[in-house]
Amino acid sequence: MVEPEEISLPELSSRAHEIGKLLASIESNEQQVWGLVIDPLAQLQNLRAVARQISTAGTGADKAYNNVKQIARYLKIKDLLSVKEPPVQKDRNFLVEIRTFINSLNNDRKFESDSRQLAPLKRILDHAAAALVRLEALKTNFNFSTGHPESYTCETVTLYYEEALRPLTDFADPEIRGGARQKADADTDVLLAIFRAEQFVEKLLHTVRDYVTELCDGGHSKSVAEFKAVCGGQPIEFEDVEDGGDSMGAVPDKLLAASDMGDVFDEAYRYVTTEAWGVMEAVHQPEEVAVRIKEILREVLVATAVFTPEMRRQPGKSAMALAVVGLDKVTGNINLKEYYAQLRGNGEVAFIEDFEDGKHVDIFEMREYKPSRVHAAVKNEKDEDSTEESQTGRKCLFTIGRTDKLFVDTPNDLINGCIRGDGGGPKAFNVF
Repeated sequence: MVEPEEISLPELSSRAHEIGKLLASIESNEQQVWGLVIDPLAQLQNLRAVARQISTAGTGADKAYNNVKQIARYLKIKDLLSVKEPPVQKDRNFLVEIRTFINSLNNDRKFESDSRQLAPLKRILDHAAAALVRLEALKTNFNFSTGHPESYTCETVTLYYEEALRPLTDFADPEIRGGARQKADADTDVLLAIFRAEQFVEKLLHTVRDYVTELCDGGHSKSVAEFKAVCGGQPIEFEDVEDGGDSMGAVPDKLLAASDMGDVFDEAYRYVTTEAWGVMEAVHQPEEVAVRIKEILREVLVATAVFTPEMRRQPGKSAMALAVVGLDKVTGNINLKEYYAQLRGNGEVAFIEDFEDGKHVDIFEMREYKPSRVHAAVKNEKDEDSTEESQTGRKCLFTIGRTDKLFVDTPNDLINGCIRGDGGGPKAFNVF
């Protein structure tokens, strides 16, 4: 509950100065919230982002929201003011008035209830209360969508924020407050539509993952012919599909372009993306969903994907090249571009079949070769068996560790996911 504060006449001047400082802070730190103070009926850009920002402690939007709330809690100051308000003109620039009010408080002068500098204060307080209605509705939408999705409806949101603000808004101008309430309802409708679209997309992606995983586990991802045959007899089915939606047409050719992961991967991606595209509308942002489908298939089909090998050399054995593939090509994560996994002769990732669950792979990093104390031993080896010595400055593959966690965000996550040795770091396995 947001309760109005009781203000006595001797406190009027200090509270007016405080309001001026709060307004100045909002203007300098958060323009979207400032825009609502100027015009509580203003259209906000990217409602979901604003709702998230004012709901995240410590952000500029959160601080501005709390400033608006504090100003609105001073609504009862209106009962103390005896200064005559200027007549409301249709085209009167409220921004000029509010800045004039802020500037008049740039000193420590004491104001009385009839001080002309306080003439805009009633309107400022009413605007703050109306802006708070908009902001509280956004925050309530965000809290329900993230914390109580099962109870998230227009009715629950409206009931919650209206009850929370009722002790305060009863003192606000009913016309300004009513307009803000209508805009808050419109904001809720937009946010609910986004929420429902996101819920549909998450369920769709879950269906894609389960469907392709089942086919892969059943051994049906080894050839295009077998995959297509199984899909024909057991097509993917999506739940909660609404009939009569806006057709998205055919999937754009650019989204179905061949990848570097082999024919089976391309066929699986083409099939599930085309089927998913047919049940989506513009609100679901289908092109972004197609990207997420590809990310899912990278994980599910990583063991059967076929890559073009890159021949990279090892330190001390520059004449012997190893067939590898960059982890950025395996995972789609550009942050892993300096890391590599070994490939089999057929282009598949060389998972170690006789190690634990068969899902581990050795990973390498491309580093510049720098001779050390082992340099002399390398030279001796060259003399004995004619092995070509690694050249200083050339990049070579260095063993990092063994992991079953390739799909990570950062190189640190990759390294931390390796099997640990006695010393706490990645365990060194005899790869070669």
